[in-house]
Amino acid sequence: MTSLNLIAAYYRLRGYASTYGLLLMVFASTAVVFMALLWPAFRYYHTASANAATWDIHVNGPITSLDTEEIVRIAGPTAQWSSASHGGLHARVVRNGRSTTNGDSYVINRVSGEPFALTWAPPGIVLSGRLDSPDSAGLDWVTARRLHARIGDTLVYRKAFVDPEGAERAFTGSARITAILSTTYDSRGLIFIAPKELERALQSTVGIAASDVFIRVKQPERVASKLKRLPAARNWGVVTKAEYHREALAGAEGSGAHSYGERGVLVAAAVLLALILRDLLVRISRRRRSLAILYSLGSRPRPLVVAHVIEQLVLLSVILVAGYLAGPRLLVTVTGLYPPAETLRSIAVLWLGGSILLVAVCATYVFWSMRERSLVLLASDLGE
Repeated sequence: MTSLNLIAAYYRLRGYASTYGLLLMVFASTAVVFMALLWPAFRYYHTASANAATWDIHVNGPITSLDTEEIVRIAGPTAQWSSASHGGLHARVVRNGRSTTNGDSYVINRVSGEPFALTWAPPGIVLSGRLDSPDSAGLDWVTARRLHARIGDTLVYRKAFVDPEGAERAFTGSARITAILSTTYDSRGLIFIAPKELERALQSTVGIAASDVFIRVKQPERVASKLKRLPAARNWGVVTKAEYHREALAGAEGSGAHSYGERGVLVAAAVLLALILRDLLVRISRRRRSLAILYSLGSRPRPLVVAHVIEQLVLLSVILVAGYLAGPRLLVTVTGLYPPAETLRSIAVLWLGGSILLVAVCATYVFWSMRERSLVLLASDLGE
């Protein structure tokens, strides 16, 4: 019997228990990555749009065409601005025709300056593709995954609204995806420039030209103060970029996700370490008699140690790689948050460092358990 035969016999006789233990360790590994991503992804979700915003003032509320003209007049002739609407939609991908979602639409109605940068889609949250022409359309990363959509696909969307008489209306159109955006608090759906037909349909039925106006000016505090004094402003929210940034950061910090994520990482990592070490101790202890017999039959400790170190290395590779790959998927599935690429890279470095340390600890234990003196003593006890 060789050491490889011994290892194979162990798994053959304990196949169910070994599989269950492996799945348990993979789950714990996934939980570590999930918890490590939770706070960075939650913070990014709340603050990414604020950090990347290129506008200075955001007006939110029921805004008519006359309101837009008054806002632009107060902002001044040198200001850049964009009016836009936010609402629900139902969409499907033309490529396969099967994927659908109920989500948000961010429609750019009228612009002065850059069409997308002065809305919910600044360049800082564009992950791939381009938003630089009137026929561009962006889709956030999580929604794209749910729709199985990618750049170049055409989305057929249906935007429903209710007219002043209470009748339900709908507009159907299409948009070709040219960019994938980060999923943030202010970007969770399809962003595109409204067709003229949609603008006319909304204004003729609902009577509202936009739900948002974004402005770029030199003195945002002074202009925001004037906007707040408008009669229609009682139904608006007027916020400067600085205020928006503070609110976004406070919303993330006040959620408790930071402490919850940190504690979750510590608990999950402790459970994972305990499971891995327990599995190793049980396997080695159950094989020690057989290892002593192999030694008494002429096998040297070195090949036995090498075989068991390789076995442990394979197990750890499966557990840690599976956890690293499954953790972000679990985060997206459970929370709908976007895992920032920078955080994934940082976790990959820490994960690799922790893996090397764990391999060293396990290899040391294997070597210590199979040292020649230990096998000699055990073999002599069996001989008696």
